[in-house]
Formats: sequence, C-alpha cells, structure tokens
Amino acid sequence: MDGTSELMVLADSQARPISRALMYNSKGFNTEVKLIAKYAPKHHNSTMARAKKVAAEADIKALHLLHQADFIAEKLICQAGLSDHNNSFKIGYDPETGSWPDWFERVIDPEIIPMVLAVGTPIAKLNNGVAREIALKINPVVCASTTDSIVAFLAAAPLELGGGLP
Repeated sequence: MDGTSELMVLADSQARPISRALMYNSKGFNTEVKLIAKYAPKHHNSTMARAKKVAAEADIKALHLLHQADFIAEKLICQAGLSDHNNSFKIGYDPETGSWPDWFERVIDPEIIPMVLAVGTPIAKLNNGVAREIALKINPVVCASTTDSIVAFLAAAPLELGGGLP
C-alpha cells in the first residue's frame, strides 16, 4: 500500500486515533517549525512540525505516530509501531545510516516513533480475523509500504532492464 506522504495521526495503545490527521498541505504550525529549527539542519521539512503539533493537541499520551500507510498496515496485521524508510524520512529518519538524527529526541517523544523497515520488507501475514472479515481464503503477507511519489515512480519504470519508451 502507499499513501500521501506527510499525512499522519497519533494513536493510543489500541492504535485508535487520538488526534486529528494533518495533511501534507496543512498549515498552522509555525511555533513548532521555530522550535525544530533550533535543533534540526537548515533544510529540514515541516513534517516533523506536523507531528509535534498533533502531539501537543492530544488529550491523552500517544503511543504511536502513524502515517496513513502505517495506520492501514496496523488494521491489516493488528500491530502498530512500524513504518517504512520513505514515510519516516519525511519526519527525519536517515535511511542511509538506518537511524533517527541525534537532535530528534529533543523535539519529539521518542516513544511514539515507529520502528522503520525497508520498503517492501515482509512484516506479517494478514491477521486471520481480518482475512475472514473480507472473505479471503488465504492470508497474504503484508509488507512495509512507501509514499505515493515512490509508487508513481515505480509504476512509470520500464518493465524490463533497458526497456523504456521508443
């Protein structure tokens, strides 16, 4: 599955949303951007500010920061706290080092940050109850997702090495 990067929601221990979802084009988190600028590199994007904004608005303590693809994956396998390189990159994850930056914990509660998997990594089989509910006789494997732009890129790629438009 894929989804619009930067859309996220905070969830409780049962992976139920406890915050509003902020879209990629949401506005109104200038205070958070200024706070992050104290610690982050100059050109860090505003997705982390969205995460900080929804965390500040939550009435109860969040346990999971979920991008939309993470939220859907949780509903399919009944396990929260997992994400992929590309969605996590948007909030500061460095896929080259396989880690979150040193400054990250100064800005957001590290407990809500997902474990990050490479795109396409098998996570788990579809939950048995979910499979029955949607009338599947098999339980396919659910894999780590990616962002919409990456899926569009892959969809436009040639089907064979060296292929392409004439």
